[in-house]
Amino acid sequence: MKKHLTFLLSVIFISGCSVQGQTNKFEIAPIEKPPLEKVAQAPAPIQMEVKADAPLLETRGNLYGLGPWLNSEPRGSLEELKGQVVLLKFWTFACSNCIHTLPYVQSWHEKYADQGLTILGIHSPEFAYERKLENVEKSVKQYGLTFPIALDNDFKTWRSFNNRYWPAFYLLDKDGVVRYKHFGQGDYEETEQRIQTLLKELE
Repeated sequence: MKKHLTFLLSVIFISGCSVQGQTNKFEIAPIEKPPLEKVAQAPAPIQMEVKADAPLLETRGNLYGLGPWLNSEPRGSLEELKGQVVLLKFWTFACSNCIHTLPYVQSWHEKYADQGLTILGIHSPEFAYERKLENVEKSVKQYGLTFPIALDNDFKTWRSFNNRYWPAFYLLDKDGVVRYKHFGQGDYEETEQRIQTLLKELE
């Protein structure tokens, strides 16, 4: 009986351990990390009255309080991008789920930018060290990102979309209407198909 109990406890202990030492291209590099002081908890969405005849997806989100910008000149508002398909990606560089989505987002930028797709990476930090421009720049360089990225340290654009998640994707059509949303990893094929569908509307 004692032997069986010892074996069972050993199995439980081993099963609870994580595998260490495994690395891949998209693992987070040891970027400067002072004590983990949280930025004020990610803002809750702004409550808004929804009318009975309102469209299913809102059009109120816009670009507020962004900067500095990387890989691009500053973008003032989504109005400037009407006539294009726009994919907004809310992320932060120390979020592993966000990191795993980056190769897909970069590939969409490379495939569809010349067909009318504009990707905007909205970097909304969870921790204090993620607010620092030099740390975001290191991450952007490390992962080879070339699409426009803007710091949203005050969560103003995050709030305007009533966002609550990292990562989050908002796909806007040529009229600036949000036609598709996705939160978290996965569904990359569906997201790409949605991009292709909206690009066809530009023809």
